[in-house]
Amino acid sequence: MLFFILIAAVSSRLVAVVELCRHGARSPGAFWPWDAGRWPEGVGELLPEGMRQHYLIGTVLRSRYIQTQQLMMPFYFQPEIYVFSSDYNRTIMSAQSQIQGLYPNGTGPNLRSTAMKTTAIPPINVTNLNGVITNLNMSALPGNLQVIPIHTDQIVRQYALNPSSSCNYYKYLINQKSMMTSQLNDIYNKHNDTINAVMEVLNCTRNYAEQNMQSISDSVTSNVYMGYSLPSQFTPEIVADMEELAYELKSFLEFQPDFFSRLAGTPFMNQVVSNLLLSNNSQITQKFFLYSAHDTDISFILAFLQLNFSQPPPFASTIFFELYQYGLDYYVNVKYNDVLQIIPTCGGYNCSFTTFIKYVQFRNIPDFMTVCNTPTYQMNQTQNLRAEKKSFDLPGDGDSADLKWYFWVSFGAYLAFLVLVIGATGMMCCKKNPKLQTPAESMVTIKGDLTRN
Repeated sequence: MLFFILIAAVSSRLVAVVELCRHGARSPGAFWPWDAGRWPEGVGELLPEGMRQHYLIGTVLRSRYIQTQQLMMPFYFQPEIYVFSSDYNRTIMSAQSQIQGLYPNGTGPNLRSTAMKTTAIPPINVTNLNGVITNLNMSALPGNLQVIPIHTDQIVRQYALNPSSSCNYYKYLINQKSMMTSQLNDIYNKHNDTINAVMEVLNCTRNYAEQNMQSISDSVTSNVYMGYSLPSQFTPEIVADMEELAYELKSFLEFQPDFFSRLAGTPFMNQVVSNLLLSNNSQITQKFFLYSAHDTDISFILAFLQLNFSQPPPFASTIFFELYQYGLDYYVNVKYNDVLQIIPTCGGYNCSFTTFIKYVQFRNIPDFMTVCNTPTYQMNQTQNLRAEKKSFDLPGDGDSADLKWYFWVSFGAYLAFLVLVIGATGMMCCKKNPKLQTPAESMVTIKGDLTRN
Protein backbone atom coordinates (compact mmCIF):
# COMPACT_ATOMS: atom_id res chain seq x y z
CA MET A 1 0.00 0.00 0.00
CA LEU A 2 2.83 2.39 0.87
CA PHE A 3 4.32 1.79 -2.61
CA PHE A 4 1.12 2.96 -4.34
CA ILE A 5 0.87 5.97 -2.02
CA LEU A 6 4.42 6.99 -2.95
CA ILE A 7 3.73 6.51 -6.69
CA ALA A 8 0.60 8.64 -6.44
CA ALA A 9 2.44 11.29 -4.44
CA VAL A 10 5.22 11.58 -7.04
CA SER A 11 2.79 11.75 -9.98
CA SER A 12 0.13 13.96 -8.38
CA ARG A 13 -0.43 17.69 -8.40
CA LEU A 14 -1.47 19.41 -5.20
CA VAL A 15 -4.59 21.49 -5.88
CA ALA A 16 -5.68 22.94 -2.51
CA VAL A 17 -5.08 22.59 1.24
CA VAL A 18 -7.29 23.26 4.26
CA GLU A 19 -5.62 23.39 7.67
CA LEU A 20 -7.36 23.32 11.05
CA CYS A 21 -5.02 23.97 13.96
CA ARG A 22 -5.12 24.35 17.70
CA HIS A 23 -3.43 27.42 19.15
CA GLY A 24 0.02 26.99 20.66
CA ALA A 25 0.99 26.67 24.32
CA ARG A 26 -0.94 29.10 26.50
CA SER A 27 -1.38 30.13 30.11
CA PRO A 28 -4.15 28.36 32.09
CA GLY A 29 -7.77 29.27 31.47
CA ALA A 30 -8.14 29.90 35.21
CA PHE A 31 -5.55 30.39 37.92
CA TRP A 32 -5.16 28.10 40.95
CA PRO A 33 -2.91 28.57 44.01
CA TRP A 34 0.16 27.05 42.31
CA ASP A 35 -0.21 29.53 39.40
CA ALA A 36 0.63 32.61 41.50
CA GLY A 37 3.11 34.90 39.76
CA ARG A 38 3.76 32.55 36.84
CA TRP A 39 1.68 34.00 34.03
CA PRO A 40 2.24 37.74 33.39
CA GLU A 41 0.48 37.33 30.05
CA GLY A 42 -2.85 36.84 31.82
CA VAL A 43 -5.49 34.10 31.69
CA GLY A 44 -5.62 31.91 28.58
CA GLU A 45 -3.05 33.88 26.60
CA LEU A 46 -0.55 32.58 24.07
CA LEU A 47 2.94 32.06 25.46
CA PRO A 48 6.20 32.76 23.61
CA GLU A 49 6.60 28.99 23.45
CA GLY A 50 3.25 28.78 21.64
CA MET A 51 4.39 31.41 19.16
CA ARG A 52 7.51 29.34 18.50
CA GLN A 53 5.42 26.21 17.92
CA HIS A 54 3.35 27.83 15.20
CA TYR A 55 6.29 29.61 13.62
CA LEU A 56 7.96 26.21 13.21
CA ILE A 57 4.77 24.79 11.65
CA GLY A 58 4.92 27.68 9.18
CA THR A 59 8.50 26.82 8.21
CA VAL A 60 7.41 23.23 7.48
CA LEU A 61 4.52 24.46 5.36
CA ARG A 62 6.79 26.80 3.42
CA SER A 63 9.15 23.93 2.63
CA ARG A 64 6.29 21.58 1.74
CA TYR A 65 3.74 23.73 -0.08
CA ILE A 66 5.88 26.53 -1.52
CA GLN A 67 9.36 25.17 -2.14
CA THR A 68 8.60 21.50 -2.89
CA GLN A 69 5.05 21.29 -4.23
CA GLN A 70 4.85 24.88 -5.48
CA LEU A 71 1.24 25.27 -4.48
CA MET A 72 1.82 28.96 -3.76
CA MET A 73 4.25 31.68 -4.73
CA PRO A 74 7.34 32.23 -2.51
CA PHE A 75 6.06 35.73 -1.68
CA TYR A 76 2.66 36.56 -0.24
CA PHE A 77 0.10 36.81 -3.04
CA GLN A 78 -3.27 37.83 -1.64
CA PRO A 79 -5.51 35.73 -3.95
CA GLU A 80 -3.80 32.47 -2.92
CA ILE A 81 -4.36 32.28 0.83
CA TYR A 82 -7.17 32.94 3.29
CA VAL A 83 -6.76 32.84 7.06
CA PHE A 84 -9.58 32.53 9.60
CA SER A 85 -9.41 32.55 13.38
CA SER A 86 -11.77 32.29 16.29
CA ASP A 87 -11.99 35.60 18.09
CA TYR A 88 -9.44 34.89 20.83
CA ASN A 89 -6.02 36.47 21.30
CA ARG A 90 -4.31 33.08 21.43
CA THR A 91 -5.78 31.82 18.15
CA ILE A 92 -5.20 35.07 16.25
CA MET A 93 -1.61 35.27 17.51
CA SER A 94 -1.04 31.59 16.65
CA ALA A 95 -2.16 32.28 13.10
CA GLN A 96 0.15 35.30 12.93
CA SER A 97 3.06 33.21 14.19
CA GLN A 98 2.44 30.47 11.67
CA ILE A 99 2.28 32.99 8.84
CA GLN A 100 5.67 34.38 9.91
CA GLY A 101 7.10 30.92 9.29
CA LEU A 102 5.28 30.58 5.97
CA TYR A 103 6.45 34.03 4.80
CA PRO A 104 9.61 34.78 6.86
CA ASN A 105 11.48 38.07 7.15
CA GLY A 106 12.93 39.05 3.80
CA THR A 107 9.84 38.02 1.82
CA GLY A 108 7.86 41.19 2.53
CA PRO A 109 7.39 44.08 0.11
CA ASN A 110 9.60 47.03 -0.77
CA LEU A 111 8.50 50.55 -1.57
CA ARG A 112 7.72 51.05 -5.23
CA SER A 113 10.26 53.83 -5.76
CA THR A 114 13.00 55.65 -3.87
CA ALA A 115 10.85 58.78 -3.96
CA MET A 116 8.39 57.03 -1.67
CA LYS A 117 10.95 57.02 1.17
CA THR A 118 10.02 60.59 1.97
CA THR A 119 6.45 60.40 0.67
CA ALA A 120 5.23 57.33 2.56
CA ILE A 121 4.99 59.01 5.95
CA PRO A 122 1.95 59.57 8.17
CA PRO A 123 0.39 62.98 8.88
CA ILE A 124 1.91 63.12 12.37
CA ASN A 125 5.36 64.00 13.69
CA VAL A 126 7.66 60.97 13.74
CA THR A 127 10.60 61.07 16.16
CA ASN A 128 13.96 60.65 14.40
CA LEU A 129 12.19 60.32 11.03
CA ASN A 130 15.40 60.48 9.01
CA GLY A 131 17.00 57.74 11.11
CA VAL A 132 13.94 55.50 10.70
CA ILE A 133 13.91 56.06 6.94
CA THR A 134 17.62 55.26 6.74
CA ASN A 135 17.21 52.03 8.71
CA LEU A 136 14.22 50.91 6.68
CA ASN A 137 15.81 51.83 3.35
CA MET A 138 13.40 50.39 0.73
CA SER A 139 11.70 47.87 3.05
CA ALA A 140 8.07 48.63 3.84
CA LEU A 141 8.59 47.11 7.30
CA PRO A 142 11.77 46.25 9.25
CA GLY A 143 13.50 43.16 7.87
CA ASN A 144 11.02 43.01 4.99
CA LEU A 145 8.41 41.62 7.37
CA GLN A 146 5.26 40.32 5.68
CA VAL A 147 1.87 40.89 7.30
CA ILE A 148 -1.38 39.39 6.03
CA PRO A 149 -5.04 39.76 7.01
CA ILE A 150 -6.52 37.33 9.53
CA HIS A 151 -10.30 37.15 9.32
CA THR A 152 -12.70 36.55 12.18
CA ASP A 153 -15.84 36.38 10.03
CA GLN A 154 -18.84 36.02 12.33
CA ILE A 155 -20.44 33.11 10.47
CA VAL A 156 -17.24 31.06 10.28
CA ARG A 157 -16.30 31.93 13.85
CA GLN A 158 -19.66 31.12 15.39
CA TYR A 159 -20.80 28.00 13.61
CA ALA A 160 -17.67 26.40 12.17
CA LEU A 161 -15.18 27.19 14.94
CA ASN A 162 -17.33 27.61 18.05
CA PRO A 163 -20.52 25.50 17.81
CA SER A 164 -20.78 24.92 21.56
CA SER A 165 -21.66 28.59 22.09
CA SER A 166 -23.59 29.28 18.88
CA CYS A 167 -25.77 26.20 18.32
CA ASN A 168 -28.65 26.32 20.80
CA TYR A 169 -29.52 22.66 20.39
CA TYR A 170 -25.92 21.55 20.95
CA LYS A 171 -25.75 23.68 24.10
CA TYR A 172 -29.03 22.12 25.23
CA LEU A 173 -27.70 18.59 24.70
CA ILE A 174 -24.50 19.33 26.63
CA ASN A 175 -26.56 20.76 29.48
CA GLN A 176 -28.71 17.62 29.53
CA LYS A 177 -25.61 15.42 29.66
CA SER A 178 -24.21 17.47 32.56
CA MET A 179 -27.23 16.42 34.65
CA MET A 180 -26.63 12.68 34.12
CA THR A 181 -25.19 12.27 37.61
CA SER A 182 -25.13 8.48 37.58
CA GLN A 183 -22.98 8.28 34.44
CA LEU A 184 -20.76 11.11 35.65
CA ASN A 185 -20.25 9.40 38.99
CA ASP A 186 -19.18 6.25 37.16
CA ILE A 187 -16.46 8.31 35.49
CA TYR A 188 -15.35 10.03 38.69
CA ASN A 189 -15.24 6.77 40.65
CA LYS A 190 -12.59 5.41 38.29
CA HIS A 191 -10.25 8.21 39.35
CA ASN A 192 -10.59 8.37 43.13
CA ASP A 193 -6.87 8.80 43.76
CA THR A 194 -6.77 11.91 41.58
CA ILE A 195 -9.86 13.41 43.19
CA ASN A 196 -8.45 12.74 46.66
CA ALA A 197 -5.18 14.45 45.69
CA VAL A 198 -7.07 17.55 44.52
CA MET A 199 -9.16 17.58 47.72
CA GLU A 200 -5.99 17.46 49.80
CA VAL A 201 -4.20 20.21 47.87
CA LEU A 202 -7.17 22.59 47.81
CA ASN A 203 -8.65 21.53 51.15
CA CYS A 204 -12.03 21.26 49.43
CA THR A 205 -15.02 18.91 49.22
CA ARG A 206 -15.25 16.08 46.74
CA ASN A 207 -18.07 17.83 44.91
CA TYR A 208 -15.94 20.97 44.47
CA ALA A 209 -13.01 18.91 43.17
CA GLU A 210 -15.24 17.11 40.68
CA GLN A 211 -16.98 20.26 39.43
CA ASN A 212 -13.64 22.01 38.81
CA MET A 213 -11.63 19.06 37.55
CA GLN A 214 -11.39 20.23 33.94
CA SER A 215 -10.18 23.68 34.97
CA ILE A 216 -7.66 22.23 37.42
CA SER A 217 -6.35 19.80 34.82
CA ASP A 218 -6.06 22.63 32.30
CA SER A 219 -3.85 24.57 34.71
CA VAL A 220 -1.74 21.52 35.51
CA THR A 221 -1.24 20.83 31.79
CA SER A 222 0.13 24.35 31.19
CA ASN A 223 2.41 24.09 34.21
CA VAL A 224 3.74 20.69 33.19
CA TYR A 225 4.38 21.94 29.66
CA MET A 226 6.45 24.82 31.03
CA GLY A 227 8.29 22.59 33.51
CA TYR A 228 6.97 24.43 36.55
CA SER A 229 6.72 22.79 39.94
CA LEU A 230 3.41 21.49 41.28
CA PRO A 231 2.16 20.41 44.71
CA SER A 232 3.85 17.18 45.83
CA GLN A 233 0.51 15.36 45.73
CA PHE A 234 0.43 15.84 41.96
CA THR A 235 2.81 13.02 41.07
CA PRO A 236 3.40 12.15 37.40
CA GLU A 237 0.90 9.30 37.77
CA ILE A 238 -1.74 11.60 39.26
CA VAL A 239 -1.12 14.23 36.57
CA ALA A 240 -1.55 11.64 33.81
CA ASP A 241 -4.71 10.30 35.42
CA MET A 242 -6.04 13.85 35.91
CA GLU A 243 -5.61 14.58 32.21
CA GLU A 244 -7.36 11.31 31.36
CA LEU A 245 -10.24 12.15 33.68
CA ALA A 246 -10.65 15.69 32.33
CA TYR A 247 -10.69 14.51 28.72
CA GLU A 248 -13.05 11.65 29.55
CA LEU A 249 -15.46 14.20 31.02
CA LYS A 250 -15.13 16.43 27.98
CA SER A 251 -15.72 13.54 25.61
CA PHE A 252 -18.77 12.39 27.55
CA LEU A 253 -20.31 15.86 27.62
CA GLU A 254 -19.42 17.13 24.14
CA PHE A 255 -18.59 14.27 21.74
CA GLN A 256 -20.79 11.32 22.75
CA PRO A 257 -22.98 9.82 21.43
CA ASP A 258 -21.98 10.06 17.78
CA PHE A 259 -24.72 12.60 17.00
CA PHE A 260 -22.93 15.21 19.14
CA SER A 261 -19.74 15.21 17.07
CA ARG A 262 -21.73 15.12 13.83
CA LEU A 263 -23.76 18.13 14.92
CA ALA A 264 -20.68 20.07 16.07
CA GLY A 265 -18.61 19.10 13.03
CA THR A 266 -21.18 19.69 10.28
CA PRO A 267 -20.54 23.41 9.58
CA PHE A 268 -16.75 23.11 9.51
CA MET A 269 -16.74 20.00 7.32
CA ASN A 270 -19.21 21.70 4.98
CA GLN A 271 -16.69 24.51 4.77
CA VAL A 272 -13.83 22.11 4.01
CA VAL A 273 -15.77 20.54 1.13
CA SER A 274 -16.80 23.98 -0.13
CA ASN A 275 -13.21 25.28 -0.02
CA LEU A 276 -11.83 22.27 -1.90
CA LEU A 277 -14.64 22.13 -4.47
CA LEU A 278 -14.65 25.82 -5.30
CA SER A 279 -10.86 26.02 -5.41
CA ASN A 280 -10.67 22.99 -7.69
CA ASN A 281 -13.34 24.45 -10.00
CA SER A 282 -11.51 27.82 -10.07
CA GLN A 283 -14.53 29.59 -8.63
CA ILE A 284 -12.26 31.05 -5.98
CA THR A 285 -8.58 31.82 -6.33
CA GLN A 286 -7.48 30.65 -2.88
CA LYS A 287 -5.42 27.47 -2.64
CA PHE A 288 -4.55 27.47 1.06
CA PHE A 289 -7.06 27.94 3.88
CA LEU A 290 -5.99 28.21 7.51
CA TYR A 291 -8.45 27.98 10.41
CA SER A 292 -6.90 28.77 13.79
CA ALA A 293 -9.02 27.35 16.60
CA HIS A 294 -9.02 25.19 19.74
CA ASP A 295 -8.51 21.64 21.02
CA THR A 296 -12.28 21.09 21.03
CA ASP A 297 -12.43 21.83 17.30
CA ILE A 298 -9.69 19.28 16.62
CA SER A 299 -11.44 16.64 18.74
CA PHE A 300 -14.91 16.95 17.27
CA ILE A 301 -13.55 16.92 13.70
CA LEU A 302 -11.64 13.72 14.49
CA ALA A 303 -14.86 12.33 15.98
CA PHE A 304 -16.91 13.52 12.99
CA LEU A 305 -14.51 11.68 10.68
CA GLN A 306 -14.70 8.60 12.95
CA LEU A 307 -10.98 8.77 13.63
CA ASN A 308 -9.28 8.14 16.97
CA PHE A 309 -10.02 11.01 19.36
CA SER A 310 -9.25 9.14 22.59
CA GLN A 311 -6.36 11.45 23.53
CA PRO A 312 -6.54 15.24 24.02
CA PRO A 313 -4.92 17.14 21.14
CA PRO A 314 -1.61 18.68 22.27
CA PHE A 315 -0.87 22.39 21.87
CA ALA A 316 -0.42 23.35 18.18
CA SER A 317 -2.11 20.19 16.87
CA THR A 318 -3.12 20.24 13.21
CA ILE A 319 -5.47 18.51 10.78
CA PHE A 320 -4.72 18.93 7.07
CA PHE A 321 -7.04 18.20 4.16
CA GLU A 322 -4.98 18.03 0.96
CA LEU A 323 -6.67 17.76 -2.45
CA TYR A 324 -4.54 16.19 -5.21
CA GLN A 325 -5.08 15.65 -8.92
CA TYR A 326 -3.82 12.33 -10.28
CA GLY A 327 -4.42 12.13 -14.03
CA LEU A 328 -8.14 12.72 -14.47
CA ASP A 329 -8.92 11.73 -10.89
CA TYR A 330 -8.84 13.61 -7.60
CA TYR A 331 -8.14 12.32 -4.13
CA VAL A 332 -7.88 13.70 -0.59
CA ASN A 333 -5.24 13.05 2.04
CA VAL A 334 -6.17 13.72 5.67
CA LYS A 335 -3.31 14.20 8.15
CA TYR A 336 -3.57 14.57 11.91
CA ASN A 337 -0.33 15.90 13.40
CA ASP A 338 1.36 14.94 10.15
CA VAL A 339 0.21 11.29 10.27
CA LEU A 340 -1.92 10.10 7.36
CA GLN A 341 -5.38 8.92 8.39
CA ILE A 342 -7.74 6.42 6.76
CA ILE A 343 -11.27 7.77 6.44
CA PRO A 344 -14.01 5.11 6.70
CA THR A 345 -15.32 3.97 3.28
CA CYS A 346 -12.17 5.31 1.55
CA GLY A 347 -10.28 2.01 1.55
CA GLY A 348 -6.88 3.63 2.00
CA TYR A 349 -4.98 6.84 2.64
CA ASN A 350 -5.74 8.29 -0.79
CA CYS A 351 -9.49 8.95 -0.55
CA SER A 352 -11.32 9.58 -3.80
CA PHE A 353 -12.60 13.16 -3.72
CA THR A 354 -16.07 11.97 -4.71
CA THR A 355 -16.04 9.37 -1.93
CA PHE A 356 -14.82 11.97 0.56
CA ILE A 357 -17.63 14.37 -0.36
CA LYS A 358 -20.22 11.61 -0.11
CA TYR A 359 -18.88 10.59 3.28
CA VAL A 360 -18.99 14.15 4.63
CA GLN A 361 -22.50 14.67 3.28
CA PHE A 362 -23.56 11.36 4.79
CA ARG A 363 -22.19 12.30 8.20
CA ASN A 364 -23.65 15.82 8.08
CA ILE A 365 -26.74 16.82 10.00
CA PRO A 366 -29.21 17.93 7.31
CA ASP A 367 -30.80 21.34 7.86
CA PHE A 368 -28.17 22.14 10.45
CA MET A 369 -29.31 25.70 11.11
CA THR A 370 -32.92 24.65 11.68
CA VAL A 371 -31.81 22.05 14.20
CA CYS A 372 -29.50 24.52 15.97
CA ASN A 373 -32.21 27.16 16.24
CA THR A 374 -34.93 24.86 17.51
CA PRO A 375 -36.90 26.70 20.22
CA THR A 376 -36.28 25.38 23.74
CA TYR A 377 -39.86 24.26 24.21
CA GLN A 378 -39.53 21.93 21.18
CA MET A 379 -36.23 20.38 22.11
CA ASN A 380 -37.72 17.25 23.65
CA GLN A 381 -39.80 16.45 20.59
CA THR A 382 -39.05 13.26 18.71
CA GLN A 383 -38.15 14.81 15.37
CA ASN A 384 -35.05 16.48 16.83
CA LEU A 385 -33.79 13.26 18.39
CA ARG A 386 -34.01 10.94 15.40
CA ALA A 387 -30.29 10.83 14.75
CA GLU A 388 -29.22 10.63 18.38
CA LYS A 389 -27.74 7.15 18.40
CA LYS A 390 -24.54 5.82 19.87
CA SER A 391 -23.43 4.64 16.44
CA PHE A 392 -24.07 5.77 12.89
CA ASP A 393 -24.18 2.87 10.47
CA LEU A 394 -23.66 3.11 6.75
CA PRO A 395 -26.80 2.63 4.62
CA GLY A 396 -27.65 -1.04 4.41
CA ASP A 397 -25.64 -2.01 7.47
CA GLY A 398 -27.91 -3.78 9.92
CA ASP A 399 -31.48 -2.54 10.14
CA SER A 400 -30.94 1.15 10.98
CA ALA A 401 -33.85 2.21 8.82
CA ASP A 402 -34.43 5.38 10.80
CA LEU A 403 -31.09 6.76 9.71
CA LYS A 404 -31.22 5.85 6.04
CA TRP A 405 -33.33 8.88 5.15
CA TYR A 406 -30.49 11.06 6.40
CA PHE A 407 -28.19 9.53 3.83
CA TRP A 408 -30.53 10.11 0.90
CA VAL A 409 -31.36 13.64 1.96
CA SER A 410 -27.65 14.44 2.35
CA PHE A 411 -26.73 12.69 -0.90
CA GLY A 412 -29.53 14.47 -2.72
CA ALA A 413 -28.29 17.79 -1.34
CA TYR A 414 -24.79 16.94 -2.51
CA LEU A 415 -25.99 16.15 -6.06
CA ALA A 416 -28.00 19.36 -6.17
CA PHE A 417 -24.98 21.31 -4.96
CA LEU A 418 -22.76 19.66 -7.58
CA VAL A 419 -25.23 20.53 -10.36
CA LEU A 420 -25.20 24.16 -9.19
CA VAL A 421 -21.40 24.19 -9.14
CA ILE A 422 -21.18 22.73 -12.67
CA GLY A 423 -23.80 25.17 -13.93
CA ALA A 424 -22.06 28.10 -12.31
CA THR A 425 -18.74 26.99 -13.78
CA GLY A 426 -20.28 26.82 -17.26
CA MET A 427 -21.74 30.29 -16.91
CA MET A 428 -18.41 31.66 -15.71
CA CYS A 429 -16.62 30.18 -18.68
CA CYS A 430 -18.97 32.09 -20.98
CA LYS A 431 -18.26 35.41 -19.28
CA LYS A 432 -15.36 37.58 -20.37
CA ASN A 433 -14.36 38.66 -16.89
CA PRO A 434 -15.77 36.25 -14.30
CA LYS A 435 -16.14 37.58 -10.76
CA LEU A 436 -14.35 35.27 -8.36
CA GLN A 437 -15.84 34.61 -4.93
CA THR A 438 -14.10 35.07 -1.65
CA PRO A 439 -14.09 32.13 0.76
CA ALA A 440 -16.50 34.00 3.03
CA GLU A 441 -18.91 34.38 0.11
CA SER A 442 -18.56 30.69 -0.71
CA MET A 443 -20.07 29.40 2.52
CA VAL A 444 -22.93 27.94 0.53
CA THR A 445 -24.38 25.70 3.19
CA ILE A 446 -24.00 27.90 6.24
CA LYS A 447 -24.68 31.30 4.74
CA GLY A 448 -27.56 29.94 2.68
CA ASP A 449 -29.18 28.49 5.78
CA LEU A 450 -28.73 31.74 7.67
CA THR A 451 -30.60 33.69 5.04
CA ARG A 452 -33.57 31.38 5.39
CA ASN A 453 -33.95 31.94 9.12
